[in-house]
Amino acid sequence: FDTFPKLVSCYQPELEKKLKEKLLSLNNFQLLYRRTLRNYRHNGHHYEVFLEDEKGQVHVTKCIYLIGADGAHSLVRKLEGLDFEIFKSYEDNWLILDTIKKKNLYSENKVTFYCDFNRPCPSIPAPGRRQRFEFRLDSGKNIQSQIERGSWISFFKKDKFKEGGGEAWLDNNFKIERKASYQFKACVAKSFQNQGVFLVGDSAHLTPPFAGQGLVSGIKDTLNLCWKLEFSLKGKISKNVLKTYTLERKGHVKKVIRLAMAAGLITSPKTKISSFMSQFFLFFISRLPLVKGFLRGFHFRPNNGIKKGFLIRNNPRKKASVGKQFPSVWLKEAYSFKKVRSDDLIKGQFCLFCLDLDPQITFSQKTLKKWKEWGGKVVTVKSLKDCKGKGRLNKNYSYDLDKKAHWVDEVGKLNDFVGRSSNLFIVRPDFIIFNSGRAKVPGGGDSLIKESLSFLENK
Repeated sequence: FDTFPKLVSCYQPELEKKLKEKLLSLNNFQLLYRRTLRNYRHNGHHYEVFLEDEKGQVHVTKCIYLIGADGAHSLVRKLEGLDFEIFKSYEDNWLILDTIKKKNLYSENKVTFYCDFNRPCPSIPAPGRRQRFEFRLDSGKNIQSQIERGSWISFFKKDKFKEGGGEAWLDNNFKIERKASYQFKACVAKSFQNQGVFLVGDSAHLTPPFAGQGLVSGIKDTLNLCWKLEFSLKGKISKNVLKTYTLERKGHVKKVIRLAMAAGLITSPKTKISSFMSQFFLFFISRLPLVKGFLRGFHFRPNNGIKKGFLIRNNPRKKASVGKQFPSVWLKEAYSFKKVRSDDLIKGQFCLFCLDLDPQITFSQKTLKKWKEWGGKVVTVKSLKDCKGKGRLNKNYSYDLDKKAHWVDEVGKLNDFVGRSSNLFIVRPDFIIFNSGRAKVPGGGDSLIKESLSFLENK
């Protein structure tokens, strides 16, 4: 239930450029380069952080919260004593080969795994005609020599490796942009936080690349943590909400790591027998229509839902959707042809979605006012079936909805998601359903808002 493609890849320098541009546009943000974290200490209600510049001079800065996004060898993690729980250390080194294609050789945007036990290799497309190849190196031979002129060259057309003028080309189609060697690990910190210090991304967990979920997991960490920091700092929610960060993220990260390990086991065999078994297994399941659809739809990935955390699940049977990710669907503005994703309507707020309901009738004015004063948002979504049934569809395909702000779910994705269980959803800024309910009579939704505000203000 989303509108995004199943496969999304990015070019890291471009991503970092966009992030930098956005950060520098903020008035309350300072970006410092060439600073090395040396130490920090907790001093009452804040942290004193010691940063050393390139000249060896130490600068002291203060903060209420400290977020360690300092990678696999995180000093923050070490200083907090949050050691890694190691699932598996991969002995092999892998060559990461980033290339630029002279022309688009592949019509399909897909990841290809070559399950050759001598030289397993995933091939991953990236923006700008880029293609990444990853080759397992022989641990019994010199790593550096293999990086320079290893057996991976034979993966491309023989006698077509050219170097000169600072450039290297493979079979006249791939220009080598970057070469690097990595040793993969599968591990997770015993906790992602300690008091006011938090870990995100590789400092909190390391995921083998076989499932392509490493960067995604780091983004999910920040999405989960940042709104909690914002709302607690503004006093809208108790600081206790920060205690749910590890609870909500660690379990999901473990599932992703196990998926990546399983994918690596299948796609990078080490013997002829394991290679044969892997290819036979993949060939067999690809002939099963249901399994093929399951794999092509990436349904094997752990869903983004959470079972425990900052949620209201006092009645799991009636609130079955609580903890799930709210669908990202296209919605059309009632009076124009403007379309937006439902995600874009949330905009960092707790958002109350009313499906085929009028908020002015479903809630009393007093209760609705309290919700908006707290900072909550209200979005009304009408199904196309409801609009047609009440004669509200005009000839120009706009909608006559009593001159009120409404959005129309023309495809019916939200109805497919909710079924008959609920028609009211309160969604967190990270798109997780916080609370849900069903209103049948005027004023019937008041209890949902009152229950939610009581939880938000007192938890």
